[in-house]
Amino acid sequence: MKKIYSLLLASVVAVAAFAQSTANFAIPNIAPKSPVSIPQKPVYTMATNQFIIDYDTADAAAQANFGFPSNRYIWDFNYAYTAADTFTRKYFVVAFDSMYDVYGNIGYARSTVSTIRCDSIYMVLGQENNSGTDDTVRIKLVSVNVNGYPTTTALWTYDYIIPGNAPLGTDWLQAAYIAIPCGYTVATNDRFALRVEYLGNKMDTCGWLASYGQQTLGSCTDAAARTEFSPYKMTGPGYYNANTFAHWNQFSAFVPNAAGQNVYYECDGLPGYLYTGDGENYMQNMSVWVMVTTDPLGVNENDGLTMQINQNKPNPFNGNTTISYELSKQASSVSLVIYDVTGKQVMNFNEGKQTSGKHDITIDGSNLEAGVYFYSVVADGVKMTSKMTVVK
Repeated sequence: MKKIYSLLLASVVAVAAFAQSTANFAIPNIAPKSPVSIPQKPVYTMATNQFIIDYDTADAAAQANFGFPSNRYIWDFNYAYTAADTFTRKYFVVAFDSMYDVYGNIGYARSTVSTIRCDSIYMVLGQENNSGTDDTVRIKLVSVNVNGYPTTTALWTYDYIIPGNAPLGTDWLQAAYIAIPCGYTVATNDRFALRVEYLGNKMDTCGWLASYGQQTLGSCTDAAARTEFSPYKMTGPGYYNANTFAHWNQFSAFVPNAAGQNVYYECDGLPGYLYTGDGENYMQNMSVWVMVTTDPLGVNENDGLTMQINQNKPNPFNGNTTISYELSKQASSVSLVIYDVTGKQVMNFNEGKQTSGKHDITIDGSNLEAGVYFYSVVADGVKMTSKMTVVK
């Protein structure tokens, strides 16, 4: 398996041709480490308008449809590393832009959300302590620019202290699950990024888990496919997408960076990055996910039609419940679809043509098992979604 890392700088060179990098920076062959163990993700209890943004799980499900199994490696990082150290990472950033609820199989249009609150942060890290001193995992909620690219402006900071006599594990390859409360509301922009730094003694090691879709390209039997959930995209020949950004200690800034530089590995035996023949960065989908809450009520608009959806009543319920929605003008077709938490459709109602004003739909949920469900009202292409709970 050939893994030659280089630094990519995408440039447009010809129409309908994939661009190669104009500058390559050879990085020694760095074999990623396989984790000794990966903790099971918990089952979440969520309130109305709460959902989980989890690119790791979402991309694994999406790429499985293309026949790409999900592969996971663990990578060491420490903010104390300098350029003189062997190639490694100082910190990483995960940008949350695509509001996709993988557990409900629902995508939320950003145009329907004016504020978003980061309720809780979850991540999988490995850590071992050889110095005997306390170490710190510093989590920063940072702003992003109009393209979804992370900035260095910290909106909220939290220090997770790991005592020197109680590390996360005896081996940094043994991944551990941690949860961190947040509660910060991003009011002026409905997207954000999380920057994670490990402030520890250089004798100590911390590692993060990252996943990618595995495919075969040229001489690489383990080539990473592109992520399907990318907050930051560059367009044109040789473009790349990313939701995870890592600061390698040998670089002046993290990659991928705004100039188009990224770490990749060659599979075609040719110098320079080529989209059709080279593998992508392994560190695409970091095992960092967040629970968020959006506006209490969403409003969506399409071709002059505005729809508002309300919380079903009663909720929770056992038996019948009523879902109400309001249309600003007549809709030629309205439907109601109910999903379980796996995204499976369990009910579908066609309401046909509906006039403007308020409408109620009463459903009989007596045959539904206890648990959380999502309901979507669709009117002439406008879709609004909310959550309800069945009890027994």
